[in-house]
Amino acid sequence: MTALLLTQKREIRKELELLLDETAELKRGAFVPHETIEEVSGINRDEKVWVKLIKHWKREMLARGLYVKAATPLGTGYKILTLDEQRITEPLNLQRQAVKRINKAAACIGSIPEEELDEVSLKFQTARLRQLVEMKQADEKQRAEVTSWLSNPETLPKLNGERQKIA
Repeated sequence: MTALLLTQKREIRKELELLLDETAELKRGAFVPHETIEEVSGINRDEKVWVKLIKHWKREMLARGLYVKAATPLGTGYKILTLDEQRITEPLNLQRQAVKRINKAAACIGSIPEEELDEVSLKFQTARLRQLVEMKQADEKQRAEVTSWLSNPETLPKLNGERQKIA
């Protein structure tokens, strides 16, 4: 019985296509309420398959060049990000989240007392911590570059021999 339950996954292709058709003409900055998704797809947000539907819908929208994220206040629906949100704000937010995860990973690995580790484990711990420090330093360098580019567009790297413009 348990094996049968694990293999029976609900297909959502039809519901996903309906949702994609409904949202195909939406522009950047549009809001898609949960109620609209429920009405179009026939899937209630309390169902387990809701998460699967949203994950696939967001992936398809991203393939179309539109980034979708949960709207605020949370629990109301989803927002298709504006160009500036997708180009500047959200990447910085995601980068901040990545740095927090790097810090957590470093704290997790670094909190192990050295005397509890054998020689190989200690080498691994040291190498991994070095790698995490390098990742954090690279992030700091990238942030400084982005800040410089946003405040002084003349510092943007050239692409095909021409200076890029920030719209």
